Amino acid sequence: SADDVMASTAHVLAQAGWQPGQPAIVEVQLPPDFDAGRADDTLRQTTAQWAAEGVQAVGGGPLPEMAQAAVLQPAGARGPAFLAGANFRAILRYNNATSYALAVSLLAQGLDGGSGVRAPWPRDLPALSRSQVLLMQNALNERGFASGTPDGLVGPATREALRQFQRSAGLVADGYPTPELLQRLTAPDRPVSARECPLMTARWPPGGQWLAQALALARHRPRYAAR
Repeated sequence: SADDVMASTAHVLAQAGWQPGQPAIVEVQLPPDFDAGRADDTLRQTTAQWAAEGVQAVGGGPLPEMAQAAVLQPAGARGPAFLAGANFRAILRYNNATSYALAVSLLAQGLDGGSGVRAPWPRDLPALSRSQVLLMQNALNERGFASGTPDGLVGPATREALRQFQRSAGLVADGYPTPELLQRLTAPDRPVSARECPLMTARWPPGGQWLAQALALARHRPRYAAR
């Protein structure tokens, strides 16, 4: 019966650490200078600490009390931001997919009279397929950004590797996989023009001396950065 289903669900959530009276998530507005790299589930603080850093509840009012809240940006730095607490993680223990836990949390808020997500969602950013994520993970590993064993799933190691790559490229380090990042990671090294390469512009001496000069130039060649 419906009562049995509700009771069973409540028992599962209680076993997973559900905290009565606390929201699973609350939509927030981040300060302009917020470091996107701090949107990480491993960085947990009280909502009072987040408020002291300038994090505000969307729509005004104080942030609800949560002891272990982390900033969540499910669509990267361009999308909405949330504080996710212990109840969000309890849902994840039932189904370890951020999209699932987010959908359940928003549905629960809607049934309770909530207004839904207020910040715009970046609909121009299509989600990567599993094969594309696999390609991205291989490219990250090849470039020295350890994303773990490639499996086509975006987990904590992949997000941290993406953040490191984004920082190295001067980008916002939100760890969010996008088609643009995939293109950057998989782009071949740019071709070297004749003006940039001394081996192609040198005036070679006659006889066998050209080989010694070529080897000398090769030893002191500049490093050409990938684009």
